[in-house]
Parts: sequence; C-alpha cells; structure tokens
Amino acid sequence: MREYTDLSAGFCERKFEGGAKNIKLPLVLPFAGLPEKLVFDYNFVPPEDSGQNCFFIELNSLSGKIDVFCNSQKVALHISLYSVVRIELTDYIRQNTENNIRLEVTPFERADGCFAFGGARLIMTDKTHFGLLSDGDDGITLRTVLRENTALVSIKADIVNPNNYDVVVFTLYDPKGRALETHTAKPTCAAPAADAGRRAAAAFGN
Repeated sequence: MREYTDLSAGFCERKFEGGAKNIKLPLVLPFAGLPEKLVFDYNFVPPEDSGQNCFFIELNSLSGKIDVFCNSQKVALHISLYSVVRIELTDYIRQNTENNIRLEVTPFERADGCFAFGGARLIMTDKTHFGLLSDGDDGITLRTVLRENTALVSIKADIVNPNNYDVVVFTLYDPKGRALETHTAKPTCAAPAADAGRRAAAAFGN
C-alpha cells in the first residue's frame, strides 16, 4: 500500500521581504530578482491509523540546494538539478497531531535564466515496502534480453523491513493482459551495497 499526497496546492511560499502566499507547483520564476533563499511550508496531520507506516517527501526537478526540516528538525541537505529525490521523514513524524514540513531552498541559475521547482509529494507506505531510493527509483528493476524468438526477463525488488512470512509474487503478462507465467520468491539477504533492506528476484524465459 502506498498513498501519495500532492503538496503543490498546499505550500506557502515565503519570499520578497518576508511576505507569504500560497502557490501551486510547478513553479518557474526568472532568476533575476529572486531572493537568496526561498522557504516553502506545509502542515498536515497523519491519518489516525498511520502508526505502522513510513513517510517520505518526494521533490521533483528542483534547481537548487535544499534543506529539509520536519517539525523544526533538520532532516536532510540535498543538491538537486532537475532530478527526482525522495527523503524519509518517518522518524520525525508525530502521530495524531499537526506536523510541519519546511523546505529552505537556495536557487541555482539554469541555462535558461530561470529557477524551477517541478513539484512535491508526501508519500505514506507500509513499514514493509518496496524501496524508495534517493534518486526516485521505485525499488523494482527490470532487465530484458532478447535472442531471436526467446526473451529472458529478470526482475528484482528491494524490500525494506521484510517479515518472515513475506512472499513476493512476480507475474509476466502479454500485450493483451493475459498472464503468461508467475513466480514467487522469499526476500533474501541483499548485497552489502543494497543496504535499504532485502531483495527478491524472479526470472522468466520463453
């Protein structure tokens, strides 16, 4: 289970002599005249049954250096140029009360002379979930090798906080939506470089 909340319509942008206004992303502004720093605020209350969930903020196409705060605590510093990044907020979220997310952005000038911010989303997912990596990956990788009339399809899924009873089901469909083959896999220990959790894999051949 993974739920997304678009923050674009709820951000309050503070700039230009301390003034504040609600904005809607994506935001593209001429670089000339921009302040040295932009501050975006968003307040939210988690659903009552979200105590067993993880929270991430996803930033899209932000041309700047960004400090991420949750409830006045600094969570991360990220430098972004037109990429998608996800930052985990789970340890900073307070249940059953209002939470504040604040982004302090130092704009970078783009080749077109503008500052750009593509969008922001709040992601809530189960404690056990496919990995949400910093570069915007969804935790699932797919590789296909074609040889004449034969195809070998390899799928890997990075799983965070797997339980002993977890089973991952991989199903391969044809272009008409018909199931061709199904594999099940138990999460196994990941390689040292894949420290997000464990990994399940399946391979199909025909």
